[in-house]
This record gives sequence, structure tokens and C-alpha cells, in this order.
Amino acid sequence: DNGNYLKNRGQWISDSPNSRRYALAQTDIWRASSNSNPYEGIAEALKTYGGRQSKLAIYVFGDDFSSRSYDDTAARIAALNTTRSGKTLARIHGVGFLDTQRSNERRANYSQVTGGGYTFALLMRAVALENGGTYLSIAD
Repeated sequence: DNGNYLKNRGQWISDSPNSRRYALAQTDIWRASSNSNPYEGIAEALKTYGGRQSKLAIYVFGDDFSSRSYDDTAARIAALNTTRSGKTLARIHGVGFLDTQRSNERRANYSQVTGGGYTFALLMRAVALENGGTYLSIAD
């Protein structure tokens, strides 16, 4: 969130039962003040990990994008994600959580997606497309 870390900068969280419990516990007490813009986190991940790995994937989870600068934000991310030789540093994926109104049949009515989920979906769909990733929306 905003480029802040759950653990120390530049260190991976090992995949173990204890580490998974730690990560889940940290998300429960996470109190960062978010500006609802995934740019800072993506930029931090690219700067920190982009040159270290031969294959890198970034997953962005969210439900809002407060800015309306879709093209500018997507272009800034694409520029950070490209080396001088034109190589892409990371595949960038997005997972959006959409808040939908339910119909009588208990199916999601996607025409009623709230503004935040819609704006995040617009941005991250473009970012994923431009950076070799996939975007997935999950509706409640």
C-alpha cells in the first residue's frame, strides 16, 4: 500500500506456515492510510526487484483508484517497467474486488459496480494488458 512493506524492504517473505500466518496477521492490523492509487506500490516493486530477477510477476490487489488519470498512470507504469533496451522487467497482474448489487436471482448485476471498483478495473485492465499480465475481477 503506497509502496509500504509488510516486512523489510528488499526481502522476500519465505513460503512457510509461520510466514503465511505472519502475513495474514499483518494484514489484519494493517492501518496504512491509502490514497487508492496502486502506482506507488508498483513503482516500489519495480525499483526494488526489477533488476534482480530474470522472471518477475507483480500482483496488485485492490478495490479503488482515486485518480482519473488512467492513461498517464498506465504510461508511467509502462515506462518504469521497460529497460533502455526495451525489455519488460515484470508481468503485472491485477485482482479487483468489485462491490455489486444483487438481483432477485442472486446473480451479480455488473451495471451496478460501485465507482471505486470500476475505476480500479479500468486502470488495472490497461496496466495488465500493456505489461503482459492478466486482470481478474471478483464480485461479492
